[in-house]
Amino acid sequence: MTAMLTDQIGRRPLTVYPYAVTTVSVLCLGIIGCFDYTQKSTSSLLVFFACLATFSTTGASSIGYAYAAEIPQQRLRAQTAGLSLASSNLIALMFSFCTPLMINGPLTKWGVKTGFFFAGTGTVAVIIAWFILPEVTRRTPAEIDEMFEKKVNLRKFKHYVTDVQTHAAEQHEMEAHTHTA
Repeated sequence: MTAMLTDQIGRRPLTVYPYAVTTVSVLCLGIIGCFDYTQKSTSSLLVFFACLATFSTTGASSIGYAYAAEIPQQRLRAQTAGLSLASSNLIALMFSFCTPLMINGPLTKWGVKTGFFFAGTGTVAVIIAWFILPEVTRRTPAEIDEMFEKKVNLRKFKHYVTDVQTHAAEQHEMEAHTHTA
């Protein structure tokens, strides 16, 4: 579903907003962990927020691969994409190992309250993403490179008119003029 919406909505909103929903969901899981979640009503909330967190994260996660492939400069694309994806996988591996220990480890036994930890890390990630993720939907690699070279503010990528776009518009106008003459 994310792939179909990317060109209509954009990569940035499809990344930041689902991660914000995930962060709120895991915060709610942490709060539920402070109560007796073995009761039917509370356990239903637990399942709901766990499903919501999983659904929202799953959709947004696929966009990370698009960012890794599109954002780096053409000449550095392979190295940068490889480094970013390797880093992402190492962090995922670390959390895959540490999360069970946080939930029911010999020292912590946080249980569902582990949601507080992930709400904290998620909040930091959402704030960082809000400020550093540019919108590059429907941009060519040449346009993205140009905007980085001209040091265009990342938040202004969406509406910035590049030299490539200006040149294409001029070419289109000249072609239209020659066809009418």
